[in-house]
Amino acid sequence: MLSGIQAIKWGVKGSISIIDQAVYSGANFIFIVLLARWLEPKDFGAFSVTYAIFSIFYQLHNGFISEPMSVLGPASYSTNERSYLKIQTKLHFLFTFGAGFVYILVTFISRLVLQPMSNNNHHYIYLGLVIPFMLLPWFVRRTYYFLKKPHYAAFTSIAYAVFLFSLTFVFKSAILQKTETAYFIMATAGFAACILFLNLIRRAENQKLVKLGAIIKQNWNYGKWIILTGFLVSIANQMQILVIGSVGGLEDAGIIRALQNFIQPMIVIISAISILVLPIFSAQFGKPEAANFKRNGALITYVVFIISLIYGLFLWIFRLQLENLFYGSKYVDYVNLIPLISLVPIFTALSIGASVILRAIQKPQALFVVSIGGFITSVFTSFVFIKIWGITGALWSAVITQAVSTFIFIVLMARR
Repeated sequence: MLSGIQAIKWGVKGSISIIDQAVYSGANFIFIVLLARWLEPKDFGAFSVTYAIFSIFYQLHNGFISEPMSVLGPASYSTNERSYLKIQTKLHFLFTFGAGFVYILVTFISRLVLQPMSNNNHHYIYLGLVIPFMLLPWFVRRTYYFLKKPHYAAFTSIAYAVFLFSLTFVFKSAILQKTETAYFIMATAGFAACILFLNLIRRAENQKLVKLGAIIKQNWNYGKWIILTGFLVSIANQMQILVIGSVGGLEDAGIIRALQNFIQPMIVIISAISILVLPIFSAQFGKPEAANFKRNGALITYVVFIISLIYGLFLWIFRLQLENLFYGSKYVDYVNLIPLISLVPIFTALSIGASVILRAIQKPQALFVVSIGGFITSVFTSFVFIKIWGITGALWSAVITQAVSTFIFIVLMARR
């Protein structure tokens, strides 16, 4: 059971973590809302489809670098943190530049062999160029949680927000003329916000000669299941946009993305709490404190679930006002679908305790099982429901997919 002092410390760090996530993800959220408000639905749909693909790269990066760093780092490199992070930073750039190059190559070949998907095909090329810098703030903020310094992560997020909005309003006309400019704005803001971290890491010495090859091997041995899991999860989460973009057109994809924006703040809160507590649980693995894992996991789940219920009620009551605030009645015909999509974070909240514990006890295979269930559900329901009910079917597919994933999480946790 948590002591009073521990509860206060968790509360303070949790508040900072939520601020960090709120500022960083909130900046991206507002940026995407502005794009939805400024751009024609078809242009915003093109951005939405490529941004859905970007989430796949985020999940791969998370599985190969960020997640192993958060789980294995506290257990093995607590006395040599700076050297360890220097190697992980090198690995970040090697991985993301390589992934971006392969992505551009595959896209270029597909354009030669297959008929281009649309006139917006060049979005895919530009995305591949900026992947390292779009992912950089995610990585840097995660390193600060490894160091148990969430206030540094919050500072990085604030800097990112300042650069992002400054560039957005300076280059607004460029965005309207060429939508892919949005990616370069996000990438430039990400690099600028992380310059201080990169300078500090550059001067760090490998006191115990932490080897790149050894880190790659460790990350892969632990993260291979997370990589597979992340790939399946990202496809499952974005399947509705990808399918409806192909079946119903880019305009429908933009509508789905616009509706998903309403649940993003709650998803951010859930993610913030998960990122905060994972290193704490991981550090306790194999120690007497691990006896309280299930109790503490249940407490976290209960708190997050209540918050998500309140948030869902808020969306239901003020859905008309929120749509007008965000989009100026541009998507008012779909406002009654907002309460439906709000079920996604509610089901997500029910799985947070089980998810954190299974990751902390280094059981990535369990997450892989969950991702398979979610992937199969998402693929089946996306194609069937979208064909029958269109946009409404896409949202039901997202809700049912998350519900199935949560159910599997709970079953796996109960068995352990």
